[in-house]
Amino acid sequence: GGCKSKLGGADCNLHQLPNGQGYRVVDSSGFNVNYEINDVRPTGSDPLEYYVDIVIMWTEEKRIETTFMQIGSPIFGHGWMTYMLPLDSNSNFAYWKHKNSWLGPGEISNFITHTHMSLTDSLYVFKGNKAFDYLEKYRHDKLKGLVPYVFDCHNTTMEIGKNDILGVVVASGAELVCEATRPSLQLFCDEEQHDCVYRDSRVEFNCKEKVRLEKDEELVIIAFNKVRNTSTVPLTRQSPINNLLYVSTFGEGYVAHQHSFFRFDFVSDRANTGMMGKSSGNADRDFATNSYAPPALFLYSLFPDDSYKFINDGISDGHKLKENMIEGCSSFNYDVDL
Repeated sequence: GGCKSKLGGADCNLHQLPNGQGYRVVDSSGFNVNYEINDVRPTGSDPLEYYVDIVIMWTEEKRIETTFMQIGSPIFGHGWMTYMLPLDSNSNFAYWKHKNSWLGPGEISNFITHTHMSLTDSLYVFKGNKAFDYLEKYRHDKLKGLVPYVFDCHNTTMEIGKNDILGVVVASGAELVCEATRPSLQLFCDEEQHDCVYRDSRVEFNCKEKVRLEKDEELVIIAFNKVRNTSTVPLTRQSPINNLLYVSTFGEGYVAHQHSFFRFDFVSDRANTGMMGKSSGNADRDFATNSYAPPALFLYSLFPDDSYKFINDGISDGHKLKENMIEGCSSFNYDVDL
């Protein structure tokens, strides 16, 4: 839901390629099927049963080979591919980059983002080879080297921090590609209007129609997050495994987990001009020789080594992470009773 008539009505729920483009199926490494479902029924409802029909339209006619790409946020640990932030009325931000070193120069379009709107303030995507370096300098000069950075623990606010950070990126000369300037939420309440919970709705993600991406050119994704307690209780209590991994490690009421995925279709110059080589029958070999556009390519990022190096090294030290993240926040109430 959430599609407006000016966006094509229900059709905007579908990720569709323009005429003449296609994802390669034969002799490929496989492709991705992506969908989202929001269960907005009242708490305590019966387990949801649903079915997914997958329909693939295919042709033997030549198509412009297209790759569905994902740039994933850095993560702490494994599992849900998330990073953590304090579960209180707090705000933080994180940033990461994608360097276009995989498929050569080309064009990106058909943008999608997946993030937890109930934990989101805003999300921005910039293009430019100086933006990340400018943010790194700002992190060391102003943020004590930390990212994710909890504004509330350092005597500042989301509004002040966001203005400074976006100003740094704009000063680098970066081009704005996409933005979600506010969370897409709906508030659901019980009949007495007492028990209210935020639920995600379709993201209002405003992007340029098409963006040129040169070889080794960088995209920088910046996520600003804001915790809303009424919406995040289920995030720490949704399963015994979650309780074991997160709540018991960080303290009851401490942690929410967030992630932000930036997805798009990529068409290389070689594919767009019909210069892709003939398949050898081996997808890996074709990819290595630049004669093959994989139908899907999912990439993930890392936080800077000097920020939470023990996480990137694969060491799951929750107490150290908690100590680093809320350093300087002596009045922080992370044992709030939810």
